[in-house]
Amino acid sequence: MTSIRSRADGFRSLNIVLSSELATKAFSTSFLSSTFGGQNRRRERVTTASYSSMTGYKDFLYLKHAHQPFAPLQPGEPGILLTTAQRGDSWPEYEKVLVSMPPGALVCKFVYAGEYELRGGAPLTAEELCSLHPEVILHWARHILKSSAAHCMTMRARVWFRKEKGREPTPQQIENMVNHTHGVTISDIVTALKQGKEQLFAWGMLPAWYEPCFQRLLLSVEEGQEEMAVTGRLLQVRTSRRARVVTDKAKMVPTARHRKRRREIDSDADDIEVIE
Repeated sequence: MTSIRSRADGFRSLNIVLSSELATKAFSTSFLSSTFGGQNRRRERVTTASYSSMTGYKDFLYLKHAHQPFAPLQPGEPGILLTTAQRGDSWPEYEKVLVSMPPGALVCKFVYAGEYELRGGAPLTAEELCSLHPEVILHWARHILKSSAAHCMTMRARVWFRKEKGREPTPQQIENMVNHTHGVTISDIVTALKQGKEQLFAWGMLPAWYEPCFQRLLLSVEEGQEEMAVTGRLLQVRTSRRARVVTDKAKMVPTARHRKRRREIDSDADDIEVIE
């Protein structure tokens, strides 16, 4: 794993002007999704175009250390991004990166790490891939098996062809069978990765700049939501108490004193002259 991490050697780190406590404040996925859009169960790359007109932000890269062991450990630090894709034109030049903090925590929260430039890199060698934790390899095998991305479908087709035919497929054969790979298992993909027949790519993560105003925005919005939540809970308690009092009064059985007072009120009403 040291050889993979060494690919980030020479990348500069950013000098974060915020206090360490403020800069490392983490936020839940439910809060981030309700603020900027997307799903609670985040995929790694999220483009929230429908929310961008309201917030001004749309491209987010959420990295979990359980799946991305070379992601930045602190805001503004460089890192290495593992991916099944080569660098493509569909990716924006810069990504707003959020990483899970601290690594291995039971509750997954993310901290804003900064704006990063992603540089396509060489694939992992078979030796480098085998040095990864088994859970990391298993995660990427599952991703390749389930993803509808064209390059993952191509990987599944190659794995299926080798398994069935015992040789490498031609580009035309891959094209013909890309949608017919139901016999491929996670174990097949793990084996192909460890043998170097299928590969993961390692992209360089270069910190470009850090936006203190974005981190402060997250803090202010979260504080506002918490205040609204507390106010809502108090209002709900007060409303439920009021409803309970009214309900209890309605359930009261009239006593003899109450019935006597009711007759007196009715009697007084008979003496009232109605002017029309």
